[in-house]
Amino acid sequence: DGLSQLKALSLWSNVISHYPASLGDLPRLEVLDVQYNDMTLEEQEMLKSWLPARVEVRMSAPCRCEFDE
Repeated sequence: DGLSQLKALSLWSNVISHYPASLGDLPRLEVLDVQYNDMTLEEQEMLKSWLPARVEVRMSAPCRCEFDE
């Protein structure tokens, strides 16, 4: 599978309503860039908890936003 070789994933400035926990299953991922995506602190903490400590997660400051489901 091609994603097993993925080292960097840049989702910079996108409207993303769902981050799959399977991001943590990418064995070679080194950098996840989700800067300028509106995310609450809880969403940021959840995303980081899914990833191994070796993955550098780039995020903007959390927002106090409410999203429509």
